[in-house]
Amino acid sequence: MSRRHVEESSFGSDSFLDVIANIVGILIILIVVAGVRVSQAPLLSIDSEKLKVTKLDETPASIELLPVGPIDGEIPIDAELFSEVQPESEQMVSAPDFVPPPDLSFPAIAQVVIPKELEEKTNTMKDQAAKSKERVSRLKNELAELKSSKSKEQLKLDELKAQLSSLTNSLRQKSQLSEMHQADQIKSQQIIDLLEERLEETSEKRPDPEKLAHRLNPVGRIVSGKEVHFRIHNNKISYVPVDLLAELVKRDMHRRRDFLMSQPRFQSTVGPISGYEMEFLVQRESGSLLDGARFGTGMIRISVTDWVIHPTRDVESETFEEAIQPKSQFRSALISEGSNATITFWVYPESFELHRKLKELVQDSGFWVASRPLPEGYPIAGSSSSGSKSIAQ
Repeated sequence: MSRRHVEESSFGSDSFLDVIANIVGILIILIVVAGVRVSQAPLLSIDSEKLKVTKLDETPASIELLPVGPIDGEIPIDAELFSEVQPESEQMVSAPDFVPPPDLSFPAIAQVVIPKELEEKTNTMKDQAAKSKERVSRLKNELAELKSSKSKEQLKLDELKAQLSSLTNSLRQKSQLSEMHQADQIKSQQIIDLLEERLEETSEKRPDPEKLAHRLNPVGRIVSGKEVHFRIHNNKISYVPVDLLAELVKRDMHRRRDFLMSQPRFQSTVGPISGYEMEFLVQRESGSLLDGARFGTGMIRISVTDWVIHPTRDVESETFEEAIQPKSQFRSALISEGSNATITFWVYPESFELHRKLKELVQDSGFWVASRPLPEGYPIAGSSSSGSKSIAQ
């Protein structure tokens, strides 16, 4: 047999195998695609009878060679190879008719249809999610505004708390002063009642004969305890609240302590109380050697070096007749301070006679008396550097 016949027979067999391989490859791809879609789609009940797969024959169909014409010329052929491809009979082997491959296609998988209700629910949930997102954004903005407003309100609240604390402290101090005044009033009323009883008793008795009073030379001492000040001017007496004004000076210095530490001198005024104001001078001084030994070097002393008391238009002055009345300002001041206090009279020249009467009255009541004459036009004043303590008799 010629070489051309052998090549054509080999070519026909290879083409058939290529077709089979392509079909098998396409089937594998379809199976993979179907598997992916089935894994992503909901489970559906499929009738097993509808899925029928035709099984391929394990043995391929016989291949028949088509007759070919004679080949011109002679081509040397290997004897062994020729013996393998030479048919048993001398007749030409004809190629069999082409048999089409079996139908291996699967029935189409039913397309997954999403129910309309599920789609509507999905759209509704999407709308709700969008609205919720918008609401969350709006709530975040409102929360930021509320935080800002809260911080402002907190600042206002802190200011109000500070004001409330200041007012509470002031009210507490006033309440304490009021309680002290009430206690003094009760004590004064008791003394007044006692004096009225004694006055009634003495008025019923026969008047004693007039006696000449003779006084020994008075004994003087430096005032070291509580001191009550009175100003005698124009034949009238008025109470001077030196201790209360000094307390106001201490509070003012404590409030301005940071400012006073940076100033060498400072002058200010406090009051009025009972018609009197106190003008004072504060100076900054270096500490002494004793202060340096006790508290260390670099100590600074701040003290009141000079003070002056000025009367205002609201001063309540009393004549001698008014002063000796049971509820007068003069008697109330004496009773409130007690018999252990020293009475200091600041006297101007025209009022020496009134001073003499009041001094006798006070000494007869058991008080120590100190007198400080003042030239006309000079105010009540004091100094830590050149001042002196009162001498009581």
